[in-house]
Amino acid sequence: MQNLVIEGIIGSPAAWTSINVKNVPALISKIGIRLFDVSSYDATIAKMVESKIISSPDIWQDKKYTEQNVRDLIVKISGYLGEALAYPFFYSKYLFYQFEKCHLNDY
Repeated sequence: MQNLVIEGIIGSPAAWTSINVKNVPALISKIGIRLFDVSSYDATIAKMVESKIISSPDIWQDKKYTEQNVRDLIVKISGYLGEALAYPFFYSKYLFYQFEKCHLNDY
């Protein structure tokens, strides 16, 4: 979960110890923006399917997720970030985006 804090997806792990499913759309939005450079809910779901983070997009598209689905998603996103950090080539698009974003803000 610390990976999600580092990436700015969640502010505090303690806030997600008790899942409020009303907060899930905001979580999905932050995942989309931070990891995939997309801002729509549906585009984020598609990117997570493409990246093999989720395998059942219907639950997320229909917003029929449970607290356990959200916990599993948090674990999978954290694992995805951990893999990305372990294999920078795999994550190069994201790293380049972050580098470019930082330097564009300098000018």
